Amino acid sequence: MGNSTIIVSSDELSKLKNAIGTAGKDYKEKYAKLRALMDEITNGDIQGDLATELMTKFQARIDDFDAIQKVIDDAEDYMGMKGSSFNTTVSNIASGTK
Repeated sequence: MGNSTIIVSSDELSKLKNAIGTAGKDYKEKYAKLRALMDEITNGDIQGDLATELMTKFQARIDDFDAIQKVIDDAEDYMGMKGSSFNTTVSNIASGTK
């Protein structure tokens, strides 16, 4: 396989980072609310057949929820590190060509 070049503008990279950041923040907030609701069910603050059914479904999917959170965290870490390196590289090239 030959070498491939990927061209990315810093503006487009910033848009991608912002989209990942916004989606990640939104997911984390909603997941925290869901976990708080599950805690209320576990503590007995919310009871009934519907609460029991919701808890059962949540527990069956908790590994999926946590896996999504990990992917979001990894993406944020990656974009933070690589984005900074990319922007620094672009700035260095721009400064060097003036």
